[in-house]
Order: sequence, then C-alpha cells, then structure tokens
Amino acid sequence: MDARKTAHLGELMRERGHAKAAAEEYGRARDRVGDKYESISNKYALALLELKRVDEAEQVLQSALHLHPASPSMHVHLGRIYLYRKQFEKARRAYLDALASDPFDEEIHLSLLRIESVLGAKALAQRARSASIVLTGLSADKVDRIANALGKTEGELAQVGLPAEETDGSPGTGGTPKGSLPADGGRP
Repeated sequence: MDARKTAHLGELMRERGHAKAAAEEYGRARDRVGDKYESISNKYALALLELKRVDEAEQVLQSALHLHPASPSMHVHLGRIYLYRKQFEKARRAYLDALASDPFDEEIHLSLLRIESVLGAKALAQRARSASIVLTGLSADKVDRIANALGKTEGELAQVGLPAEETDGSPGTGGTPKGSLPADGGRP
C-alpha cells in the first residue's frame, strides 16, 4: 500500500477513536516517505501524543521541522510538549516560531500568556493577554483562567480546547467561543 493510502487509513482510525491503530498507520506512511510530507509527520506526532508517547512525538516533530521550519502546527505541538514538561524557555521559542507564521491562533497567544506569566515577563504576558482577549472574545478573567490551566494535564497534548463553561454552548462551536477558530487552529 502506498503512503497516501496508509495515511488515509490512519486518518480513518483516528476519526473512529483508535489512536493506537492510527499511530501504526501514520508510522507506516512516514516510514515510506520520511519527513517529506508535513501532514503525515504532524498527524503521526498527534497520534503519538494521544498515546502519551511524548518522547517519540517530540522526535518526529523535531525531525520534520528540518524540512518544514515554518510549520506553525508543528511548532504548536512541540510547544505543548515543552509546556507540559515545564520547559518554559523551549515552549516560548516553539510558540514564537508558530506565531511568526500564524498570528491569529488563539492557542499560541494563550500559551504565551501562561509562559510569560510563569517567567515573570509582565509586559509580554500583558501583550499575550490582550491578543487572547481580542481573538477569543472572552473576558480577561476567563482568558487568565484558561491560560493558567494550560500544560497541566496530559490530555492537552493532543488537543487543546476551551472549557465548556467558557464558550457560548451553541452547537458547532467545537468548544471555542462563538465565531472563533477551532482551538487547534484547524490543524490536523
């Protein structure tokens, strides 16, 4: 089976909640094409994160970034790993690299708010807070609560979303404020 079909099978497995099977199929596809295709490497890393295979996911992302250095989604996923590990300087670098390519992603600004707050960079934290408020449409208090919760649980590694009580609750919002982008920025 060619890499495209194998990756498609991985996508079907992931959609059906079979993370282990998805990781195996994405891994097979990546074995065939290496890091040539950003989407395959990225989806493989996400599947690994769902399985809590964080070190492997980090290796996949680092390897793929050599060919795709401007990929905001790969930088965000790497930032999630570093934020979870409390490697705040590395997380900052990853999110700033993502920001350079995707300045409208809510997760990037919320994560930078968390990082800059922890590192004591008050002016940078305020800049990230202001951007988060504009992008999410949430109050400063809600933005601060969401940012403070980032990186504290493994569940956030593969998918970051806004808590249900912070959204308008209408169908189709996908756990984000009405009118905003998905919390993963539409990343695969």
